[in-house]
Amino acid sequence: MACTLPLTYAPTAAGGGTLSLVYSCINNAGESKTGTVNIAYRATTNDNVVGTPNQSSLAVRTGSNTTVTVTFTTDDGNPASGLSVTTDLASLPSGWSSPSNSFTCPSVSVGTSCVLSLNLAPTAAAAGTLSLGFGYTNDAGFMKTGTVSIAYNAITPYLYVADDSSSRR
Repeated sequence: MACTLPLTYAPTAAGGGTLSLVYSCINNAGESKTGTVNIAYRATTNDNVVGTPNQSSLAVRTGSNTTVTVTFTTDDGNPASGLSVTTDLASLPSGWSSPSNSFTCPSVSVGTSCVLSLNLAPTAAAAGTLSLGFGYTNDAGFMKTGTVSIAYNAITPYLYVADDSSSRR
């Protein structure tokens, strides 16, 4: 005769551990026996990585140099792993640059953020949106993607020349 113990696991937060169930029985020889069954468990979340630029919209002058940082964190504080920027950082729009051609981070959460540094140094007037794609594996083990967008407008300042014709004779 088999004996079953139905259990229900309904976690309210991410976590994990081992449930140990101690049991006792009397075997067919009439001897008392005890034992332990260990059940490992893990509760995950279907979290998302969010990339937040320190400036989501830029208005700069040509010839200037502006540093922009993008901080990657999770939206619920639980970890995500294998973050990588999928946009080729060596092929950014004119005026944009990165200190490296790629960006990866092994683990991301609220307490373990990853920061990508970019530079905008426009030499000509231009406007647009820099879009950076990224991918990661969330706490539930799902591969996900996201995008960070930074609007920019680079203008060439006008050179004002005063007309001093009143002093001419």
